[in-house]
Amino acid sequence: MGFAVVGDVRLVPTGLAALAGLVLALVAVGPLTRRRVRAAVRVDLPPPGSVYETHAAANLRRARLALGVVVGPLLLLMLDRVVRGRGEMAGFLVGLFAGYAVLALGEAGVWARRERREGHMLYVLVRPNAMMTPLAAAEVYERAIPEPDEASPFDLPV
Repeated sequence: MGFAVVGDVRLVPTGLAALAGLVLALVAVGPLTRRRVRAAVRVDLPPPGSVYETHAAANLRRARLALGVVVGPLLLLMLDRVVRGRGEMAGFLVGLFAGYAVLALGEAGVWARRERREGHMLYVLVRPNAMMTPLAAAEVYERAIPEPDEASPFDLPV
């Protein structure tokens, strides 16, 4: 049986690898995100010593995450090329990232609806050098949504 080939890429194994990555992401991360939303412990005030993340710190954290998301798969794709892979790793990564994106967008929608319904902004603690929030259940801190003329904790004096 021959496989459909486009360039060096075999389409059927690449598609199956993408499906495997999608199923893996949905099975492994799906229960964690549902549990995190369900088990969120509400606390009015963050622990002493915690600070709001500045825009600069948030940008740096997102840049580190983007670097990891780009460089990691690039290294895996280079390894796939070295061992004469035919697109299976690329398909697997596409499925893995697509599954995680679906779950992340779903969870973001749940949190946004909860904020609108309760009239509070919700925060979660992020360790200083973490690239993203943990996937496990975490304490969620709330703060009333400020009036349009009220200063935000993110506003810095200029």
